[in-house]
Amino acid sequence: MVTELSAKPAFSLSSTAQSGAANYPGLDDWRDLPVSQQPSWQDKDVFAASVGELSVLPPLVFAGEVDVLRERLAAAAEGKAFLLQGG
Repeated sequence: MVTELSAKPAFSLSSTAQSGAANYPGLDDWRDLPVSQQPSWQDKDVFAASVGELSVLPPLVFAGEVDVLRERLAAAAEGKAFLLQGG
């Protein structure tokens, strides 16, 4: 499957460095998808507590870093930069 990168975001990202998850519509839509590769959680309460604990921690990647990556990928898509991918 081929996916094209766009220089324009799919939706407006005003003040992403200061915005929260509420400003990103559809961010939690994945929770409504069919569960096909989940392990059997033996203790649902422990699982829920873990998810709750993780939900209050800071993000692994900050919005500013995502914005920089988006700009760099857009430059590569326009032929103004190279994308070197390892792994």
